[in-house]
Amino acid sequence: MLPWRDGALVSCVPDIFLARDTDGDGHADQREVLFSGFSKANPQHQMSGFSRGLDNWIYLACGNAHGKVRCVRSGQEVSISGRDARIRPDAGLLEAVSGQSQYGRCRDDWNRWFGNTNGEPLFQFVIEDRYLSRNPYVPAPSPRVAMTDPPVAPPVYPTSRTAGRFNDLFDANRFTSACSPLIFRGPELGPDVQGAAFVCEPVHNLVSRLMLTPHGVTYQGHRHRSEQHSEFFSSTDPWCRPVRLATGPDGALWVADMVRQTIEHPQWIPEAWQIKLDLYAGNQLGRIYRIYRTDTPPTAIPNFTKLSSAALLQELGAANGWRRDTAQQLLGERNDLSVVPALEAMAASDPRPLARAHALATLDRLDRLTAKMLLTALDDRDPRVVAWAIVLAEPKLAAHPELAERLLDLAGHDDLKVRFQLALTLGELPEKFHLAERTGQALLNLASRDPDDPWIRTAVISSSRQVAGRMLTELLQSSGRIHELGQLLQDLIATSLGKDIPAGTARVIRAILADRGIRAPGDVQDWQFTALASCLAALERRNLNWDAVVRGDPAGTAAAQPLLAAARQVTGDPRAPLDRRLAAIGLLGCEAAHRKEDQALLTELLSVRTPPELQRAAVRVLARERPADLVKRLLADWPSRSPQLHAQIIATLLTRGEWVRGLMQALAAGTLPTNDLDATSRWRLLGYPHPGIREQALRLFGDQATSSRAGLLASYAKAASLPADAGRGKTIFSKTCASCHQHAGIGKNLGPKLAALQDKSSAYLMTAILDPNRAIDQKYHVCTVITQNGLSLSGLITGETANSIELADAQGNTHTILRIDIDELANSDISFMPAGLEKELSPQDLADVMAFVRSGPETEK
Repeated sequence: MLPWRDGALVSCVPDIFLARDTDGDGHADQREVLFSGFSKANPQHQMSGFSRGLDNWIYLACGNAHGKVRCVRSGQEVSISGRDARIRPDAGLLEAVSGQSQYGRCRDDWNRWFGNTNGEPLFQFVIEDRYLSRNPYVPAPSPRVAMTDPPVAPPVYPTSRTAGRFNDLFDANRFTSACSPLIFRGPELGPDVQGAAFVCEPVHNLVSRLMLTPHGVTYQGHRHRSEQHSEFFSSTDPWCRPVRLATGPDGALWVADMVRQTIEHPQWIPEAWQIKLDLYAGNQLGRIYRIYRTDTPPTAIPNFTKLSSAALLQELGAANGWRRDTAQQLLGERNDLSVVPALEAMAASDPRPLARAHALATLDRLDRLTAKMLLTALDDRDPRVVAWAIVLAEPKLAAHPELAERLLDLAGHDDLKVRFQLALTLGELPEKFHLAERTGQALLNLASRDPDDPWIRTAVISSSRQVAGRMLTELLQSSGRIHELGQLLQDLIATSLGKDIPAGTARVIRAILADRGIRAPGDVQDWQFTALASCLAALERRNLNWDAVVRGDPAGTAAAQPLLAAARQVTGDPRAPLDRRLAAIGLLGCEAAHRKEDQALLTELLSVRTPPELQRAAVRVLARERPADLVKRLLADWPSRSPQLHAQIIATLLTRGEWVRGLMQALAAGTLPTNDLDATSRWRLLGYPHPGIREQALRLFGDQATSSRAGLLASYAKAASLPADAGRGKTIFSKTCASCHQHAGIGKNLGPKLAALQDKSSAYLMTAILDPNRAIDQKYHVCTVITQNGLSLSGLITGETANSIELADAQGNTHTILRIDIDELANSDISFMPAGLEKELSPQDLADVMAFVRSGPETEK
């Protein structure tokens, strides 16, 4: 809940509503829904709010929200899948922002945002979604950076007795219920508290502190020197459950303690134990603590609603963050324009940087922030104010070319965070000012000054869409910078190609070869191989090939023939460095005159004598070229292939219909043993859209549908009574389950945490393993993505940004797919965990795996 005008904003999934008490009886008698459509889920996964931004928006942590949210006043619908959100209640506006945070979202004094999940105490959101959405041709990285090491489940040091647990056995004395992160924004508790991060951990009855230190454009977190094996706040009372933190208006750290005997959700507690426990014990209780220094007692708390506008103006310069935020909000709600001259004076000359920043933000809220004021702020002596002024200038650039000119002059600024924000904002410059040449040069200079900073590069690429061609030409003309800006080169190529890929490829070829005579393979540099390979990858995404480029520019492509010949020679040379061979291999197969020769070389590279990295690259290039006999080539000499290459080949053949048919023929003929297909591959074939494939798969693999599982479960019932070896189960788990599940520090954290299963009885575990589709959590449903060039990829969506999604397949591989390349995205009702594991697990194997899953934490050595 957040006070708002004459009422309060309330988050109550699926809605956010404004509640008012109009008759003064202490109860809200009016309720106006402002936003609707937030996902219902387990309470810890639902939307939670609210946090005021310096930018006059209200920010929400959206948990595991998905789908679209409707703005009631405007009727607009906004997708927030995979992200958090921010709102402006008065205007009825909602936008997706970089996320997600599970419960609670916070910021520092300068509008840098942080969040967390139950097991990840704190991470920073480095780049906002609105910037990442501008360039649709380069996948945006995950915008979050972990502030702890390890990032997931770092240790905690409770003073209460570590209670027995029903789930997460391996997370005892580790973060497992992190929530309500807070950056403390006040000086009253001293320099070791101001600007530090605090995180609640109610399962372990404590609040942990992280000191944040600058690290490039982000931060690094570490424990306070006095808390290496202790906590800032810790209770011996096992009912103490801190769940909410706040910077108090009195200068104290406020801690809300919900007080419960049982903190675990009933979903994770076995029914037999639920009968014995009073799950509601403590629901009428609650405590609020104020933490302060004994030599600095809390100050009095004024009623801000009764302060004059002039008094609120003075609070904008307060050292306490809550007071500044509240004064800014109330001045905006009052719309009292009489304070504008005083705000302008404060923004220009107040000695306190935060006062200047809040004055600028308040002028912006009142719609009285002028270009003249911004020009003054862009010359501010404090770089944090300059970076904030750059953000505020963005919506005014279209009407004020003088602001655009001044921004370009800042490319040489000494402060890294100013340069970072500038790299993001330059993408907002209007084309009508004809500043493309200067903009491209400024962006390239920004990237060159910090070549090893991936966030600077991401910011530059996000802003480069309109000037990428100019930047690419400039970069290729200054060959000295290419080696240190290799990834920028690839991203600029992808951006400059845009939609007109055949013509764009010809332009890139001319730039790659300009004034660089190639007489022998040794004349070719690795970046030239990689640059041209990037063009081929872009062509493939649009279902085009080199022939389309040749038709459009025969002369330009002819000039590339020495480069392509060099790639052929380098790839086949076992004496060449592996990195150079990997750079060159991507060019094979594109020329019609040499296609058969190249495909033969690629097939030879599948030999066991070839380095594994080159074998995998050969499979990828052959799949790109799509020879008619691809299935035969990949399955030839099958027994000599490694298990890892087996998995890649089968996964590749499952991505296109014509290859699936060839795969089925090989299985039917016995060329490919059915036992060499893992359970996931068999399950995909049993559920394949084409009925003929499904019928073939049914004949080959048998019926693995839920309806036939009862007999199978009965036949495996003896596994419950077999002597079990948890050590052997660990080995089997590593081989069969670890690509998707993580347990006892082994495997990948894609599927459900097995340690968190509420019921570890043999019957329950056998059903979960052998009949996974009987009950499926929605977030573990398989999603299938079909791209514009006909690829079909299936797996879990593990991350989303404005311009791309991440899809993890059953082998644990992650595929990043641009949204513009998606032709179809469909969620199924099939579990990510496949049926049919009985093909790989005997009853004894299953007994051993169950023993390992049920085992307690291993003793640390």
